[in-house]
Amino acid sequence: MSSDLMSWRKRALLICAAVSAIQSVGCEADYAAPLPNGYSVVRTSADSIGVYGPRRTVERRHAYVAVTTCYAGPFVDGLDVAGEVIVGHARRLSGSSGCEHLGYFVIESNSGEHWLELSKDEFDARCKALGIVPDLKPPSYFKK
Repeated sequence: MSSDLMSWRKRALLICAAVSAIQSVGCEADYAAPLPNGYSVVRTSADSIGVYGPRRTVERRHAYVAVTTCYAGPFVDGLDVAGEVIVGHARRLSGSSGCEHLGYFVIESNSGEHWLELSKDEFDARCKALGIVPDLKPPSYFKK
């Protein structure tokens, strides 16, 4: 296969993957609210609200797939943004499913550095080191 045809084919697969990802997120999410640097808080049901990283495209078995990483969930009950820093708390509700990152979290969205599953004391210390005083709000506060 010529390199031009291969390049065109990869682009076509990438476009198809992106369209599929957008359509599936639109159908599955009750809402998705943007956070700094491509992060988002996504509610997929009454008992599933997570914080997700920016979408990226990876090649899997000769196809391009849009993926994202869950940083907090399955139920984020408090969230705040201080500049480029995303902070919050996640817990489990009975019947909730999704990623398993419970407790407090801090994400520096510009660098991607993150601290997950923190105790309250660890969370307070990390926030103090970053010079922020969080005011956790319900995730729905961030809907536009």
